[in-house]
Amino acid sequence: MAQSKNLRFDWYADLKLPFIDFLACTLQDHIEKNRGAAGLALSALEHRRERERAICRKVLSALYQDKYLSYPNIASGVVLPLNKSAYSASKLAPNKIPFSSTYTLNIYAALKDFGWITVRKGSEYFGYTRIYASPKLIDIFIYINEL
Repeated sequence: MAQSKNLRFDWYADLKLPFIDFLACTLQDHIEKNRGAAGLALSALEHRRERERAICRKVLSALYQDKYLSYPNIASGVVLPLNKSAYSASKLAPNKIPFSSTYTLNIYAALKDFGWITVRKGSEYFGYTRIYASPKLIDIFIYINEL
């Protein structure tokens, strides 16, 4: 089955694989180092970590599936909108991405910091931004799969 070229990251299956969890924790550690937690209760910090880690897993799962589970094994990119209006963590907005835009954009920035993605920016006339697993992330996927 050919893969659609318009799959948002949240439409991919959430892979429950140890290496996805490991990479998600690595991204989240990077994000945590670069932001403060002043004034947040421990329960709020835990909730933020849980939500953010879930988004990390979702994005990494999407990148992995785009690279390895597409037919004929040609990555078409994962749609990751950069406009905050595309997101709503509220269940009252069914046509929006059901995650925090702030958390998702933090993950996008961390992926870029690590050099794990290549980006094809979208525009008003061209559509949403697409991300692709970079050669560096592909090497990590290959290495981890060989363990």
